[in-house]
Amino acid sequence: MAKAQTSKKKVTVKESMEGKPYLAFELFKGKEIPDFERSNIGFFLKDGTDIEDARKLARAINDKIESFYLIKF
Repeated sequence: MAKAQTSKKKVTVKESMEGKPYLAFELFKGKEIPDFERSNIGFFLKDGTDIEDARKLARAINDKIESFYLIKF
């Protein structure tokens, strides 16, 4: 039977060595989901996305997301 595991995460904007912005999910409250320990999860953005667009996207996601989940079968 599948069991959902959740954690409170927020999306932050990071910058690659090449200066390209990307989004990263970071734990901000409570315990990490065990399968995500020592892991990074995020989104690489399309070429041409600037840092301000990335920040707007992160704010929009954070405004609507309550928690992050993993379901393992």
